[in-house]
Amino acid sequence: MSRSAVHQAIASYLSSKGADGTIPNLSDVFAYPPKLLPESDFFDVPGSLNGCIIHVHLASQRETRVALGGPTSGKKYRVYEVILNCIYLSDEPQTETTGANVDAFIDGLTTAIEADRNAGDAGVIFQWGEGGNLTNGGPDVEITAYYPRTRMGTQNNTQTYIECRVFASEVLTT
Repeated sequence: MSRSAVHQAIASYLSSKGADGTIPNLSDVFAYPPKLLPESDFFDVPGSLNGCIIHVHLASQRETRVALGGPTSGKKYRVYEVILNCIYLSDEPQTETTGANVDAFIDGLTTAIEADRNAGDAGVIFQWGEGGNLTNGGPDVEITAYYPRTRMGTQNNTQTYIECRVFASEVLTT
């Protein structure tokens, strides 16, 4: 497969999980970040006070020869470090409410990753959220949520940046 196929598979899968409510307040997922993004895109539901945009970033890629079918099988295990850059905006009057909503978003994102080890496309992704190493695993899902902050020039608009790191892998015939 290709990096582009991995980008698209993850973006499509997460978009579907926002649409079905698994990931609350998910407005959109971009395989590649747009140059400009109007604030209105964060609040895709009229009257909504919360919204989040995810940008999928493949930070690194590595390949390892594996003998899944014997010593001459021609298989390689390719691992991508995926960083899901999540920008969460809220117009809630209290940051405490925003914090609780961010927690619900993170819980939903984690649930979505754990629910389908192929990110909805077994033809592209062998596994994700299962560590980055075939033999000794590694962290499955790692999330860093930064402190909510009021955006400059706004009274009620609070932004929280969330970084989710997960490994996605594919098995190649080479």
